[in-house]
Amino acid sequence: MREYYLNSIDYEYYPPEFIQYSIKNLVNNKTFFESDEQASFYKPYLFAHYLGKIKNDIQLNNTIDLYKSGGWLKKEKIATQYLIENVLYKLIYSKEDCTKIRAIVYSGMMEYEILIKTYKSIIKRDIPEFKFEVKDKVVIVNSDELLHFIGIESRNTFLNQLDRKNNYQEKIYQIENLISVLARIDYQNGTSFFDKEKLNLTYLKQNITRSIQTENIHPFKIIGAKENFLKYTALHIIDAYKDYSFLYNMMLNKSLIEKIGHKQFIKWLHKNDYIKEKDYEVLISKEQLISLKNSRSEQRLNNFNNIFFPSN
Repeated sequence: MREYYLNSIDYEYYPPEFIQYSIKNLVNNKTFFESDEQASFYKPYLFAHYLGKIKNDIQLNNTIDLYKSGGWLKKEKIATQYLIENVLYKLIYSKEDCTKIRAIVYSGMMEYEILIKTYKSIIKRDIPEFKFEVKDKVVIVNSDELLHFIGIESRNTFLNQLDRKNNYQEKIYQIENLISVLARIDYQNGTSFFDKEKLNLTYLKQNITRSIQTENIHPFKIIGAKENFLKYTALHIIDAYKDYSFLYNMMLNKSLIEKIGHKQFIKWLHKNDYIKEKDYEVLISKEQLISLKNSRSEQRLNNFNNIFFPSN
């Protein structure tokens, strides 16, 4: 959970006139992004960022109306009801406190909506709901939980896309292009909002060959294999050691995944939150998975075929 302490947020860097100018610049600038895909993510994300820095009630209401007209803040009424019941009429909060709290909550809500819209096509598991709570003068939102969840999925997809490029230079170009876009966004808006992401991308660029060759954290070879894998694990993992051994060997046997080592496969399960911590400890202590001959059973085989090859 991410905590925002009202008395610790530095609003001096975001005076009302600066926020108004920045939002206006984003609304009017039609040639700011390299592509519609980049604009559809980074532009709204900056809108959400500025929303969370507002402390003027009139400016906040106008900004919320603007964003709602663009199709954002779909659950604003639910959040407003909570704030009415728990914040807006409490003596502990000044009028400015109430405005700041509303701004932080709606900013978190918009970030959530942006992430869902951007990554829904690659996420097949149940997505955490947006949650928030106000305790005294601390606003708590679960945006970090969602970012962690989506970060795993999106990083897999990004690396997998890089791996499909024909050569090293194409991979480097794709990363450099994204870094350039983020740098120009910050420059034209006078922010350092994407500094951490630019740093992470730079590190990835410097280690791209090793990262792709050694991690290979998206091993699926054909479309639909990942979805079937997730369905199988949700329904049929009872004995983690035997069931994952069978699943690994069958997917390898049917050319559904790249050939990776047992320990690498186990670490991949753990890294991507596909396996419980206690099961990971059991598997990693074994070091080797069971062979297909010794893990196979009629029930496991039927379950596998029903999901991966339902027409057979």
